[in-house]
Formats: sequence, structure tokens, C-alpha cells
Amino acid sequence: MPALDALGRRTGPVLANHTTQTWLFLVPPGSVSPGRWISGVRVMPRGATIGIPPFGTTGGRDIHWTVSPGRGVTCADD
Repeated sequence: MPALDALGRRTGPVLANHTTQTWLFLVPPGSVSPGRWISGVRVMPRGATIGIPPFGTTGGRDIHWTVSPGRGVTCADD
């Protein structure tokens, strides 16, 4: 994924779902506004529910960790 490659070590936890072709970059709450993003990128609204897999789930077609928790969060400005 280009965004993941570009961020490199600056990436915090990332969830991926190959079935739905979605990637979820975890950023600090309130650090972004919906209007800042390019086409195809969506900011989840406060209170939105997302599925979180167990920590060790790092592969497969359904929701899994592409970058496991433990490195902080991705800076929205990056």
C-alpha cells in the first residue's frame, strides 16, 4: 500500500481488510477534520464502531493488523 510504504516507521497501528479493500490508520482522536482528505479517504466520525481483531491476528482476508499496536499512532499531518 503506497501510504503505508511512504509513512514507513512513522506509522502507528494499521488495520486492513482485504475482503472490503479498506485500511484503517489509527490517529489521535480529534486530530483530523473530514474535509482534509483526498478522494477515497474517509475519516470515521466520533463514536463510529470498527471491528478490532485480537492482537496476534496479522494476516488473512478479513480484518487483521498490518501494523500491530505498540508504536503509538500515525500523525495525521504525515
